[in-house]
Amino acid sequence: MAGTHKYDVAIVGGGIIGTAILYVLSNYTDAKRLVLVERRSAAAELNSDGKSNSQTLHFGDVETNYTEAKAKRTNDAARLVLRYCENTGAHAGKIIRRCQKLLLAVGEEEIEYADRWYGSFAHGLYGGLEKLRLDYVKEIEPNLIRGRKAAERIEVYRSNTGYMVDYGKLADSFIRRSKYASRRRGTCVDVLFDTEIGSVEEDGDEYVLRSGSAKIECKAAVFAAGAYSLLFAKRLGLADNLSIIATGGGFFKSRRVLNGKVYRVQLGKMPFAAVHGDPDMNNSTITRFGPVIYLPIGLEKGRPKPIDYVKTSGAAIMPVSLKILSKYGLFGLISRHMSYHMPLIGKKLFLNNEVRKIVPALEYSDISPAKGYGGISPRIVDRKKMTLNIGEERIRKDNAVFDISPSPGASSSLAIARSDAAYISSRLGIDFDKERFDRELGH
Repeated sequence: MAGTHKYDVAIVGGGIIGTAILYVLSNYTDAKRLVLVERRSAAAELNSDGKSNSQTLHFGDVETNYTEAKAKRTNDAARLVLRYCENTGAHAGKIIRRCQKLLLAVGEEEIEYADRWYGSFAHGLYGGLEKLRLDYVKEIEPNLIRGRKAAERIEVYRSNTGYMVDYGKLADSFIRRSKYASRRRGTCVDVLFDTEIGSVEEDGDEYVLRSGSAKIECKAAVFAAGAYSLLFAKRLGLADNLSIIATGGGFFKSRRVLNGKVYRVQLGKMPFAAVHGDPDMNNSTITRFGPVIYLPIGLEKGRPKPIDYVKTSGAAIMPVSLKILSKYGLFGLISRHMSYHMPLIGKKLFLNNEVRKIVPALEYSDISPAKGYGGISPRIVDRKKMTLNIGEERIRKDNAVFDISPSPGASSSLAIARSDAAYISSRLGIDFDKERFDRELGH
């Protein structure tokens, strides 16, 4: 690609968020020329890839650290993805699959916490969430019970919204249906892989994105490039108060020992998921356990560029990070998880501290690091307020949008896309058919 190319909207980032935005703009607005630009050779090769995440469609019904408001938002957003997958017919089996999903509380503190959470709002919000008898748990998920000490009390809830999703295939589906819509409507949808945006600048009422000798001129720009979205915002002089603490999440694996997903109770407002057990949608012979948290000096998996981290978060990111971790009481959690990455003793510690809370009978030789699995998720820090945002962050100015969407951003992809499409449409004076969107994807 060389020369100058003009579009109504340019989307930077070909993961699940960027492709969802492309889908909504191409199908539900009258934008005439759209382009999606991705640095890699295919869509969803980073955090949206099946090996980089737990492949869960998050409704908030096993996330006990969510407030009622966040749980409701997550539930509503996930149902958009579910409806889309149902509407895709023959493609749906490759994208989404039902599975058993349980919430496990271990010990008195977790049981009391889960009971309060369930009674306060979860029971009313999630009508299909039920507490199970342990004799029934032994039938449907026997390895939760086998080998467990009689003195160790547990409590188990079952959700009726258990789904595995291959978000990489979902992103491909969004692109495919965007191109189909453009052919049907006589509009333009370009998807450019192997194209890295090196700079962005404002030029009057337009934005100019440059990639090598190519120049993209657009009326509106949406950046859905993970942590790099914040870097692009800063290049336009925005979000000076925001920084990122990049958190990596890896996995261990075993032979298949669980029939479905088993999530652990998360106490308080913990910004990280407790270690859980998951089947693998693309490998039915294994069970994965994670996330195993670490703190990388980089914004993307496989791209160790500390200079980009410093440009995004500022030279003072280390002392800021230490203050934030201290304020939120995360030092113990981070230290424990960092020990799981240590040679020789890390696997034993992870087995004893985490895995055996879920599957008590597993032995040291049964688990191993899942090489090639895991990803990097951006956690947003407001340096002025000294707060840590556990959800997505959206920065908007004029005709530019910058989306930073850590987990469960993939589950909220269509809700994020709906919001961005509404904003961009209002800015450009084009029509967004929200009524049809809600009719086709709402509930």
